[in-house]
Amino acid sequence: VTIPNAVHIFVLFRLFDTSDLILIVFNLLLWIIAMILIFFGGFSDPGILSRQMDNYFYQTNKPVVYRVVNGSYVPIKYCYTCSLFRPPRTSHCATCDNCVIRFDHHCMWLATCIGQRNYKFFYSLLSLIFYTFSSFEIEFRMLTKTSGESC
Repeated sequence: VTIPNAVHIFVLFRLFDTSDLILIVFNLLLWIIAMILIFFGGFSDPGILSRQMDNYFYQTNKPVVYRVVNGSYVPIKYCYTCSLFRPPRTSHCATCDNCVIRFDHHCMWLATCIGQRNYKFFYSLLSLIFYTFSSFEIEFRMLTKTSGESC
């Protein structure tokens, strides 16, 4: 995200007139917002559950416990690595070696899990990237249209 945006801003600065300065400022703002979203998405806690140090599982010897949630029985599974019973929609990430609430995936670009507490930053970043590529296409068409008229 960083290098393509920087190259794009440089190309806009070199090819467009000063009257098109608003495009350069707009793309610079998109880049700043993307960097903020990458920072918050990568460094915020995804919803990691703290590990338990007691041996409750070995005392009870039950791999699955059923709890009543909204009138229905829900299985609460035990995580052998973290030594805790996982709440519903919690999964263990093999890369981070942690249990994460509402685990979606481990993002290699942000180097963290995507979970309950950083969904909003990740999906905002995805929508911003889609919007940025759409604006690149529009600006490219504007550039080819203006360069075609000058020939």
